[in-house]
Amino acid sequence: MKRSRLLVVCSLIAALAVIFGICAMIVSRLRGDSIRFGDRRYSAQEFFQDPRVAALAAAAAAGRLGEVDSLLSQGADLNYVGLFDYTPLMWTIESGGLKGFEYLLVRGARLNVPNSSSLSAMALASGPALSADYLELALKHGGDPNSVEAALGDTPLFYAVRSGDIRRVQLLLDAGAKIDTRNKKEVTPLIECAFAGQYRCALLLLETGANPRLKDRAGTDFIAAMQNDRGLPFWTPSYWWKRRVSALLTGSDR
Repeated sequence: MKRSRLLVVCSLIAALAVIFGICAMIVSRLRGDSIRFGDRRYSAQEFFQDPRVAALAAAAAAGRLGEVDSLLSQGADLNYVGLFDYTPLMWTIESGGLKGFEYLLVRGARLNVPNSSSLSAMALASGPALSADYLELALKHGGDPNSVEAALGDTPLFYAVRSGDIRRVQLLLDAGAKIDTRNKKEVTPLIECAFAGQYRCALLLLETGANPRLKDRAGTDFIAAMQNDRGLPFWTPSYWWKRRVSALLTGSDR
């Protein structure tokens, strides 16, 4: 009996700890003063050594636009480069601060300039961002749909297809993204779809005119890459999107 009560108490403590952790995370996000990066959370003060910039990033992430204006008037650098070469604009993407993201763009934050890791705010908006709304705003405020990241030669379309978000892919195509662009390995966005198992995106690219016969540096085209991808369980959406892609390509002359 005592052991049962002890187990119940331990379970309640564990549950409360989980709830407390979730609440702390929600509060932190609302305040905009920390983000998860890799395997830990970082505060704005850790990311940005200049206290004005740290406050600016946190205020923008939380949507406190009046505070953003005040900090900018005090000399906070809108394009300050902090830890991991992140800028305040990139901080708002990682923290989910859509309102502040747009406001920093209005105030002149740079979108297309890559950091030393060859990552730009435009690239983040195209793929890792929490929603396609960031990309839509980025394109509205001068984001280049064909900007090239120096390390791999990827354009925003590569980031979008990896995310599997069909809306991001469509936004970039509508903005003039080059559909058959190649990165440094001669991979096209369509081939990248097969590598990433994102066949819904592949279907859209094919229907928009992507060329499935183009080959990467290793001599692999989209059809070969798709045939090599045999590990999709039949109950996954990707499996059925792949079948639709295969049906579209059936009878095509390679």
